[in-house]
Order: sequence, then C-alpha cells, then structure tokens
Amino acid sequence: MKKLVILLNALFVVFTAVMCVVYKNNYQLWLKALTAAGFVAIGAVNFVHTLLSKKKKSFPLLAFLGLALCMAGDIILFKNFIFGAAVFVLGHIAYICAYCMLKKISVTDITVTAVTAAASLAFIFLCPAFNFGGAVMTGVAAVYALVISVMLGKAISNFITERSLLHAVLLLGSLMFFVSDIALAFNVFGGSPAWSNTLCLFTYFPGQCVIAISLYFYNTADKA
Repeated sequence: MKKLVILLNALFVVFTAVMCVVYKNNYQLWLKALTAAGFVAIGAVNFVHTLLSKKKKSFPLLAFLGLALCMAGDIILFKNFIFGAAVFVLGHIAYICAYCMLKKISVTDITVTAVTAAASLAFIFLCPAFNFGGAVMTGVAAVYALVISVMLGKAISNFITERSLLHAVLLLGSLMFFVSDIALAFNVFGGSPAWSNTLCLFTYFPGQCVIAISLYFYNTADKA
C-alpha cells in the first residue's frame, strides 16, 4: 500500500508540474482547472491512505477540504475576482483549522501570527505599487492578507514548537502559498510587473502540492 501511495503521489506531482508549464503558455480556464486538479488528486490519494489507517482523520479531512476549496477558488477567480477570493479565504481557514488539529492554539501562535499579520497589513497599505481602486477591493485585500498571515503564522508556530518533518513540510507549503499571493497582488493591483505572474504560478501550484503531500507524512509519522 505504501509503495502504491508513493507512486501515485509522484505521478500526480509530475502531472501538476507539466500542467504548470502548459498552463503558463496558454492561459485557459480548463487548463488551470486541470492543473489544480493535480494537487487535489494528491490530497485525495493521501486522504484515502488516512482512511485506511488508524490515524485521526481531522487534520487530513480539513487539509483536503482546503485543497478542494482552493481549486474552486482558482476556477471562480476567472469569472469573479471577489467571489473567488472569498472561496480562497475559506480554503485558508480550512488550512488554519487543520493546523490547529495538529497543535492547539498557544501563546506562541498568537505572538507569531500577530507579527505576520502586522507585516502583511503594513505591506498592503504602505507599498506604493498597489492601487486597489476603492474601499471594497482594499477591504478584500486586507481580509485576505490577514487570513493568509494567520495560516502562515500558525505553520511557523507549529514548527517552532515541534521540529518535525510534517511541520517542516507544512511550513514550506504555507510559505510558498504566501509568496504566490504576494505575487498575485502585484499582478492584479501592482502594475503587473513581468515577474509577478510567473512567480505566482510557480509557487502556488507547487506549494499546494507540498501541502497535499504533507498528508502522506502525517499518515506515516510515528504519532498523530
């Protein structure tokens, strides 16, 4: 079973990597959906692995829900940015809840997330490159920045309190997701510099794959 899970993870990682290149060269909605389906498939494989094990199901279930919501947000963004961003926020919240299933909320969480949130909001409001075009979009950007900052902060805090492979993988995936959102902000609201779309694409999809793969490390960890 373990070898089959590893093989399927590898196949879907390669599939997603190939689709990233294909999608970059042809920005069509169906190609984006197919690329996102790659990281959802990784999550599905590892979630089924969890169901067949004796591990607790709360973290994998919430993490898989986050993957699915992010795929939905990917698709909706093509049609409606605000609605798509709202779905992405729900995906981030699912990830935050998943991380909390691994480690309960602590003083370290509050301290670290306060720092990441303050830094993100300061960046949003003080960076001269950004033009949100009005109060509504500024509010959307601020809420989104706050939520993803909490997600990253919780991942950092979990790793600080437990230096395990699982938490290292989650931190890496969360950091890549955070970087992709910064790049997206520049692409949509910061004048679309040439680097922004490429950086967003090649940190977002791989970052989601890393989060999806974390379920495998959860399943194979000595404790969970």
